[in-house]
Parts: sequence; structure tokens; C-alpha cells
Amino acid sequence: MIDEIASLSFQEYLANRRNRYSPTNTFVRDIINDEEFAIVTSREELDAYLSRRNIAPTSRMYAHAVWNSYLLAKKRRRRASPQVCP
Repeated sequence: MIDEIASLSFQEYLANRRNRYSPTNTFVRDIINDEEFAIVTSREELDAYLSRRNIAPTSRMYAHAVWNSYLLAKKRRRRASPQVCP
């Protein structure tokens, strides 16, 4: 159960993010349906994806901000999940 909660994928996070009008949201909307992007599971893979796509520095900044928000969401989910005693 805890593993399921902590296993929020980056793709799931992006799909469920609250829509706001912002440059970050525009960036997310542009890449979320890219099959190559769907496999990103680490910051290193994100950086590799951004390099392959020749993403502009400003958009890279947005991507990193979204990645950091994703990591915070995973931490919050872990903390909010009930602790299971063996």
C-alpha cells in the first residue's frame, strides 16, 4: 500500500496537476503527450530528454521547477499515507 502511494510517476503527477495559466503549465501541456517524455523517471532522464529535444534554457528552468514540485508531492503523499505496522 505505501509503495503504491510513493510510486506516483512523473507522468501521473503531470496529468493530475492543477491547471494554471503559467509558463510552466504551458511547457507541461506541450510535452505531456510525447511518448519519449512518458518514460522520464529521474532528473538525469529529464535532462537527457531536454537535451535531445534542444529545449530552450527558460523551458529547462520550468521543467526543473515541475520536477522539484513532483518530488515534493511524492514526499507529501508518503507522509500522508497511513503507517502500516508489521
